[in-house]
Amino acid sequence: MKMTSVPQALTSLQLQHKFHFKQRDIIREKHRRAESYKKYLEQREKEAQKKAQAAKELKELRDAEEQLQKNLASNAERDSEVESEPDEEENETNSDDETDQGRSNEKSVIHDGEPDSLLQFLNKDGRRDKFSSSVHAATKAPKNAEEKMEELKTSNHQLQDHVSSLLQELEKTKHELHSVKSENKQLRRTVDILTTQIERYVAEDRKRAGQDLSVSIRPAFSTSDSFDEQISPPSEIPPLAPLEIPDFDFDSFK
Repeated sequence: MKMTSVPQALTSLQLQHKFHFKQRDIIREKHRRAESYKKYLEQREKEAQKKAQAAKELKELRDAEEQLQKNLASNAERDSEVESEPDEEENETNSDDETDQGRSNEKSVIHDGEPDSLLQFLNKDGRRDKFSSSVHAATKAPKNAEEKMEELKTSNHQLQDHVSSLLQELEKTKHELHSVKSENKQLRRTVDILTTQIERYVAEDRKRAGQDLSVSIRPAFSTSDSFDEQISPPSEIPPLAPLEIPDFDFDSFK
């Protein structure tokens, strides 16, 4: 500002000075906002990590509590089974020979017989002995004849449904195969017809092209005399007019 005294120049310099200071303040404000936003994001990330860690610890505690409850339930069940062991042993010693024989027959039928014969056997055996004898403690109680028969009926129904679905799929596949074969046969027939038509068209085009070529060649090379007459020079030259020399005044060029 000291280097000039022009009012317009001084005003321009003052305005530029104010503008630069204003831009500096704007840049500082943007930098401050960016730093605060960055800190806010870091704080949110830390809170999210803390929540995830707390949820993980809570899940581990719940799993441990469930496992502890399962262990307590299994221990209580084991204690009750141990208490009921003498009664079960007494019932086991009092089982009669007929039940043992029926059980052995039942095992042989289970291993060797078909499901239908097993159902018949269980149906007969269920009339004589509805409940099987107890087994040793800490093992599952054997199922009675009615439960086994119901399970076998359910399995039989499931197998029948599965076989029915497989048969339906087989019929559907056969139908699709038949339709594909018929389509393939129709396509082959169409291809044969198109091939025959193309061959006929090609033969006709070749025949037509051969006729056109013979017609175009025959007039040009029909006889050798006409060809010789066209290229042979004439026998007599017609008389030409005498040359005339123009008159020039050569003295004017000297």
